[in-house]
Amino acid sequence: DGLKIKTDLFVEQAYVNYSDWEPHYIFTGTAQNQTSSVTKRVDQYPGIQWNNILTYDKSLGNHNFGLVLGTSARTNKANRLQAEGTDMFLENENFAHIFATTAETQTATDQNTESWNIMPREKRLMSYFGRLNYNYAERYLLTLIVRRDGSNKLAAGNRFQTFPSVSAGWIISNENFWGFAPVNFLKLRASWGQNGNIESLDYFQYVSLIEVGVWNYYFNDVLSTGAVPSTLSNKDLVWETSEQIDIGIDIRMLNNKLSLSADYYDKRTKDLLVQASTPGITGNNAPWINAGEVQNTGIEIELSYRDMIGELKYGVNVNFSTNKNEVLSYGNESGSITGVGYGTQGRLMTMFEVGYPIGYFFGFQSDGIFQNEEEVLGHTTNGVVLQPRAEPGDVRFVDVNGDSLINDEDRTMIGNPHPKFLFGMGLDFEYKGFDLSLFFQGTYGNDIYNARKRYDVFDVNLETWIYEERWHGEGTSNEYPRLYYGDALNGNWNRSDILIEDASYLRLKDLRLGYTIPKKITEKAKIDRLYFFVQGTNLLTFTKKGFHGSNPDIGAIWGNLGSGLDFGFYPAAKTYQIGAKITF
Repeated sequence: DGLKIKTDLFVEQAYVNYSDWEPHYIFTGTAQNQTSSVTKRVDQYPGIQWNNILTYDKSLGNHNFGLVLGTSARTNKANRLQAEGTDMFLENENFAHIFATTAETQTATDQNTESWNIMPREKRLMSYFGRLNYNYAERYLLTLIVRRDGSNKLAAGNRFQTFPSVSAGWIISNENFWGFAPVNFLKLRASWGQNGNIESLDYFQYVSLIEVGVWNYYFNDVLSTGAVPSTLSNKDLVWETSEQIDIGIDIRMLNNKLSLSADYYDKRTKDLLVQASTPGITGNNAPWINAGEVQNTGIEIELSYRDMIGELKYGVNVNFSTNKNEVLSYGNESGSITGVGYGTQGRLMTMFEVGYPIGYFFGFQSDGIFQNEEEVLGHTTNGVVLQPRAEPGDVRFVDVNGDSLINDEDRTMIGNPHPKFLFGMGLDFEYKGFDLSLFFQGTYGNDIYNARKRYDVFDVNLETWIYEERWHGEGTSNEYPRLYYGDALNGNWNRSDILIEDASYLRLKDLRLGYTIPKKITEKAKIDRLYFFVQGTNLLTFTKKGFHGSNPDIGAIWGNLGSGLDFGFYPAAKTYQIGAKITF
């Protein structure tokens, strides 16, 4: 009695059809395609997931128990059938077929996922888990959880790891001594637990994959294709583990109209999965490693109020959270690891360093734009002109360490991709069949690295604002340098804070207006409810002056060290919906 067993089997099959053709063109010496081509591809993604869950509930007087035991297994594959041909008979979309290319150039490949290098032949995840719930008279609550997760992304011997957690609560308002009428519900709670993460890790990082065709070399006077290890291996990789402590309180007051939840959390991520930095002399990509410890601390508050005035029902919901991010340790002598770089010479944009936020923006500090030659000569430390080759319109850089030189030793923290706080607010109203809801959300204090403002390329289109706000004569700008494809002592090419923009924003995320047809009308048609609505998403976004991106909410695209990097994102799509819901 009280025992339940449930099994779920999910089978999925997805197909992706891809068709592409590229004409012959020559735009510049580098932007060209000498031969037209056609590519056709079919990707297949079969997958299976099997869950088995056993639950048992038992009550003995005021003692209530709940037990859950289960397993979950998932496997995914991927296969690709691809054909290609070049030298199209006619460069036209109507002739974008393999048979309309030169026969001698036509090829076909049947790839499984090992040769495709997307995932191993079988992507496997396996979990065992258990949970014990206990409460005494709905006053004292206790939950114990343990799970053991495994993934074939790791080497044999490291694939499984155990993650426990425990939480406890005390509902004070259910105590016999409680008699404070304005407070209908009061609960104190605390928890500690661990979770594992493996998603950010690529497959086969515990071995050195061999890449063919990277280098050509002569062997016995014959030009041969070489093969090299593409990435250094690390067979000791383990799960990234997040350990979190949370202390919270829940309150409901004024006949449950007003509710408040508040939490303080301290989350420490250990064995962080990042790609290490290695000297270029190795000739291989850096290995993935488990690196040090990162701490996130902050508070989370949610406040809501619901009431009515006459026939008008209304509700307000506000949430607010803060976060402080800091690297606590790293497993090498320097206490740092280089992050993401791009462009000329792969110059750095982000860093992972003890005492700083993870993936902070790294570069030179600027102090305006040189307006004339006199300012160039007047920019000195200890009487030494710091940028003697600079010209009016170039960036004035700060000699951070005071050694009378502007060099890599002056690079420092120039921005933080992590917001100081996040917030959201929901409003909803109901009146005589009409309903209106709005949801706002945003962040404050986070920066983005606007890589679209880079000055180390000359054969690209630039955005209009750059031409309008650039320096083009004395007094025209003290923020953005002249447009000049040259190297004034690595001046305007340098990764500096002129590329950093404040990405704080407020967005009207959702707006919905609806109307429910009166029941006395719909019941004649045997309809329980007939509801019409119009809805808009991402309708308005407000940003600070000086933000030039299309979307301030870009997140991370290159793992833990790549947050807030804007290489050109589409804006958040505005969507409009008109719909109806009918319930019989």
